[in-house]
Parts: sequence; C-alpha cells; structure tokens
Amino acid sequence: MLVVEPVEIRLLGSLKVRRCDNSAVHLTEWRTGKTVDLLRLLALNVDQPVRVDFLLDKLWPDVEESKGRASLRTAASQIRRTLQSDCIERRMGGLALTNAWVDVAAFSDLTVEARAYQRSGDHAKVVSLTREAEAMYLGDFEAYDGDSDWAQAARESIATRRLALLTDAVESAVELGWLRDAIDMASLVIDADPYSDRGHRGLMRAYAGLGETDRALRVFADFRKLLDRDLAIAPSAQTQALQMTLLTDTTEPPRTAGWIGHEADRAAVVDLISGPKRHGVRVMCVTGEPGAGRGTLIGAALDQAAVPSQHLHPRSSAPLPSSTEIEAAADRTGVVVLPDLDRCDDADVAELVSGLAGLRPVGGATVILPVQATDLEAVLMELKAARLDVDVVQLHELTRPELEQLAGAVLCGPLSRGLVDSLLTASGCRAGRPPSCTAGSRPAGSCGPPRGWTSLRRTTRRRTPTSTS
Repeated sequence: MLVVEPVEIRLLGSLKVRRCDNSAVHLTEWRTGKTVDLLRLLALNVDQPVRVDFLLDKLWPDVEESKGRASLRTAASQIRRTLQSDCIERRMGGLALTNAWVDVAAFSDLTVEARAYQRSGDHAKVVSLTREAEAMYLGDFEAYDGDSDWAQAARESIATRRLALLTDAVESAVELGWLRDAIDMASLVIDADPYSDRGHRGLMRAYAGLGETDRALRVFADFRKLLDRDLAIAPSAQTQALQMTLLTDTTEPPRTAGWIGHEADRAAVVDLISGPKRHGVRVMCVTGEPGAGRGTLIGAALDQAAVPSQHLHPRSSAPLPSSTEIEAAADRTGVVVLPDLDRCDDADVAELVSGLAGLRPVGGATVILPVQATDLEAVLMELKAARLDVDVVQLHELTRPELEQLAGAVLCGPLSRGLVDSLLTASGCRAGRPPSCTAGSRPAGSCGPPRGWTSLRRTTRRRTPTSTS
C-alpha cells in the first residue's frame, strides 16, 4: 500500500506550507487572501468537518449565499491545485482538511500532554514538552483578515494555551532546581502577559534560588509599580507573601568557591562568544576529559561575557534538541548551549550536525557543544564534512596550586599536604571527577570519595561570575 506523505502546514507566525513532495508553497501561489484564510480555517480543525454555512459566514459574510458557495468551491479547488493533493473532502455537510500535519494541532496535543504530567507531578516531562512546544511557536497566529472575529478568537485561544503551558513549566523548573530554565521561561511569560502574577512569582523564586535575592526583590518592586500604574491594583497575596519571605530570610547563603583555575580556557571561550557575529552558524566545541568541568567552564564564560544565551536539554537523560528548537533559540539569544554528546551514538551525532548545517538563524549564531576528548576527532569530522565553521577550546587539567586553592575554599581552611596529594591522585586533576577509594582519606576498607569531596564537587558546579583565581 502506497503511503502518501502529509502536507505540512505551519500557522504559528508567518504561514509556511509544504506539499507532499516536500516542496514549499510560495505565498503568491494562493492567488487570493480568502483562499489562504479558508486553508487556515480548515487547518485549525484538521481532520474535522467544518460546516459550509460557518465558512460562508466567516469568509463571505456580505455575499449572497449562491455567490458565496461558488467562491467557496473555487477557493477549495485552488487549494487542491496548489497543494497538488486531494486533501479537502466533503464530509457531513462541510469540508475537512485531511492528510495534513498542522503545527497548531501538534502544539495543542503537547499542551494537553504537559498538563497531564503537571497534574501527576512529573516536572521533568512538563519542562521537556514545553521546550518542544515553544520551538514550534514562532509567532502568534496570523490571518489575511486578521481583525475578523474568528482570527482574533483563534489567536487568543492559542496564545492563552501557550501562556498556561509556559507558566506551569516555570513552576516545574523551579521545583526541579532548573533555575536558568525557569528564568528563561518566566521571561517569556512576562513578555506575553506583563501582568502575570505567577510569571513574576516564578521569576522571583528562580533568582532567589540562585542566591540573587536582590534581583528577586527588584522584580517584585517593578511589578508592583506596573500594576499600580496601569491597573491601580497590588500584587496577589501569594506574591506579596513571597516578597516578605525573601525580606525576612536570614539563612546564610551557601559558600561557593567561585571560578578557580582554567583562566586561559575561560578567556578563550569568552573571546569567541563576545567576538563579532559571523553569518550563519559557528560551532564551538569545548572539550576535555569526563569530570574536567566543561559545563562549569561554559557557564562561567557566559556569566563573564554577559551575553544572552539559552541552554537546551541540559539534563543528560533528555534527547538531543531538534534543529527547529536550536534555530528558535538562536533567533532569540544568538548563543545556544547544547547538551554533551557523551551518551549519544554516531547516528544521533550525524543527525544533529545535519540539522546544524541547515540552520539559517537571523543575524548568525554561536552553538556551543561540549564534547568528550575521546569523541572530538569523530565529531570534528562530521562538522567539517558539513562545512560548518568550527572552533575548539581544550579544557586543561587543574594545576596543584589551583586544586589546593579550590579545595581550601570549599573546606574553609588550609589543607594538609597529604590531603592535597590524595585529591590529586584520586581526581586526576579534574574538579568534577569523583574519586574512588583513596588511601588515607577514608577508614581502611571503606570505599568512596574522601570526606568533603562531595560538597567540593557540588560547589564547583555552580555558575558564579566572581573569579578567585
């Protein structure tokens, strides 16, 4: 049985349509705006019949019924000819668009699925599905007759679903401790609805979780002024209670070691992401042994450079982001950090590189790719075969003075020579590598890291712009 590929219709942002043979439909091929709006109305209800009288009322309200029906038949025929597909059927007194993939329908399915996971408490799935849905949302729904009641209703309905999805995802990200993700998504909520209490509350919680209580309180102050000026109301009781909690919290902030060592490596990353933008996509491979601190280096460099950036799928268990997700993130920020490839097979890497080669971000983009040292040569071969512009930053091992300074900052005191020797041997001069069994650092016969090393590893993974090197 011959399987016919579906027509692809994207309604979010500018209309984009691809035929079954994957060829793009140019806007001039539709001939009239009414034809395009008929396609939009049918696509909003894909696989479901839309009554003829409803279509006549929305598209030809001031035309005699006989003339309106003739116009409807002409527009439907034009859609079939343009798409080169018999994709519009008469069904139950109406017309139905069939064998089509529509982004609005896929987006709606993701919002429903995410809400179900939100109710069950699976916060990671909520954030993952939101990222996938947000990659599809390239803009608000548009129509030829954009001021018509049906177009406004569709635009508002989709935007409302997106806002609810993002708001749930902000709270899920905060619960997971994915605070950078929470900040990114809370900012999107506030852009869409400047009066969102939940969006501002999520942003406050995320900043507070990062130890930036002053920024969290500034968010509240600005929000309170906005509400008072525009609506003459105050923030909700929950948001005011969060402000009071932040004001009265006397918990001592956790000690952090700051960024110690790898100064030349960090400077190299900063120079590359701060330099002039190039056309198209530039890939930066940050490479080193497992536990060398690739992620921490990237975070510290981004903090120092103070450039807008977005981390995609930061958890190692998440799938690699799609090219659509990467392009959407690149258009928003210009710098995109991908997950490391340590657990990916060759097919996944090849698919990722193929997607990068096809990207056309607005204004160019830098894509940062953490790569394990043993995988670097294979990844570079894929990137160069795709004719991508590639820079490589090699993360070096910590020196003995750097490791001693780092451990001393975490343990709040000077270290004995024996403990430093033990850390050097066990870690291989890699701050993120947990040692195995280390003689002299644990009781005889016990296995695991020396005392204090777990907190050392956790602390050094924080992103802090302050350098103590």
